[in-house]
Amino acid sequence: MSTIHVANLSPAVDQNMLRQIFGHFGAIVDVRLIAQSGPAAYAFVDFAAPDAARKALEMSGAEFGGRPLRVELAKNTPQTAATTAAPEAPSDLAAELFVGGLSVTTTAEPLRRHFSRFGNVVEANVATHRSTGVSKGFAFLRFAAVDQARAALAAAPHVVDGRSLNVEMSNMGRTAAQLPAARP
Repeated sequence: MSTIHVANLSPAVDQNMLRQIFGHFGAIVDVRLIAQSGPAAYAFVDFAAPDAARKALEMSGAEFGGRPLRVELAKNTPQTAATTAAPEAPSDLAAELFVGGLSVTTTAEPLRRHFSRFGNVVEANVATHRSTGVSKGFAFLRFAAVDQARAALAAAPHVVDGRSLNVEMSNMGRTAAQLPAARP
């Protein structure tokens, strides 16, 4: 079994819709929709075969309910909705920033260089159009720790490739920051 993490879901997206969106990539074993009280929701979709999960990554950037989906292979996933209502390490998500106002030529590398002075940038994803590969003008950065993400926020304004950037906590980061700490 292989699992994908689907983020930036519209409140209009439900489990049945997720099955329709991802079902053509392969047999789905389970869908766990994690709906938060705020604007962000995310889900874990379990596929019977790992190649189906890899194929489903093609949906990253596709818009549903007016929002571009963020699809990635899940790292640590809750095994059942009954045992876990949130990721095992919400602090990982709480350290995520949304970066808007990018030039269409900006790649992840200049973002990593610029933001690494605030801490360890463990992930930098520039959203691109699936068909053209051209930047959509925004990215998501994940730091190793929440205090590093907060330091980057506090240091605004940020300028990369001659563009003044809009930097804020991502929807996932805002939501995760409100979750209780994981229990050992």
